[in-house]
Amino acid sequence: MTERKVTLAMTKITKAHEMGCLHEALLRQYLLNVELLRYIVGHLSEDKDVADKKLLQVVKQFCVEVTTHPELRIIIHPRNLKAVKPWAREMNGYFKGLKQGHLVATTEKLIKDSQVIFTLLHHSASKLFLSARQRSVTKQTVTKQSIKKSI
Repeated sequence: MTERKVTLAMTKITKAHEMGCLHEALLRQYLLNVELLRYIVGHLSEDKDVADKKLLQVVKQFCVEVTTHPELRIIIHPRNLKAVKPWAREMNGYFKGLKQGHLVATTEKLIKDSQVIFTLLHHSASKLFLSARQRSVTKQTVTKQSIKKSI
């Protein structure tokens, strides 16, 4: 997950929304939010295997870890995670309704809620992107210095 990937996904979401494809925009927004959440949890959690878990399980596990490890509050605050829980339940209900053949009329509301959740998760993920970028720059300078010393 990189900033470039997030930006590309957001442009696709806005284009789908502008074209009137609300279900596609909602689905893309949902997938981006889930990917951001899994990226955050994968970097901060002790249990690195979150790819196979469902969204609500990942949120519950991460809420427990944030409350037990206060240093994680720098990246994401428990208040923000509490906002993710109802959104995840609403999205599960929406997808269950679609599977059963019910046309759900709350797509626009869910898109707005998903954008709010995206803002919270993107803010937290951007802190991780920045720290990852700083680590890669330090690794590059260390390798350049070691190459110069060997010559």
